[in-house]
Amino acid sequence: MSNSSSDEVHFAHTQSRIFNLRSPYRGTVPSEGYSEICGIQCMSEYQNRAVELLIATIGEETILDSADRRIRFLRQAIELFQAMGGSAQEASAVVSAAMSTPAPVVSAKLGDLMSELAGIGYAHDIDMIQAAYNTLDQGWQRIAVMETGKTAERARSA
Repeated sequence: MSNSSSDEVHFAHTQSRIFNLRSPYRGTVPSEGYSEICGIQCMSEYQNRAVELLIATIGEETILDSADRRIRFLRQAIELFQAMGGSAQEASAVVSAAMSTPAPVVSAKLGDLMSELAGIGYAHDIDMIQAAYNTLDQGWQRIAVMETGKTAERARSA
């Protein structure tokens, strides 16, 4: 974006909202309680859709369970590490090194993680956003298949 347009109002359109990107939060790292202040409507289109899928599959209570989020995230990260050729020994060494430092701020580490994912996507010639949307589509397709099965089962038992 050029400097001349920096004062213009820019909008990000999502399925259910318009969020003015000239907000006081633009260009800053959100605080830990940002989503509590703003709610789901302040998140990106992808994040809104991913949260909707998570609610449909595991429920909002589970999404809000930090212990569950940590374990699910670590599992996915380890599986990506393994898919890239990482070994259990390497993973163990990385975990030990990471856990020997003070706990960082979640919002900062989330940003760092997104940068690393972008680098992984670049190195493997994968559009990370397209891969994420593909996963969402697959999740909604699985839900549709399950719902079709439930409807057919109800029809048979009626």
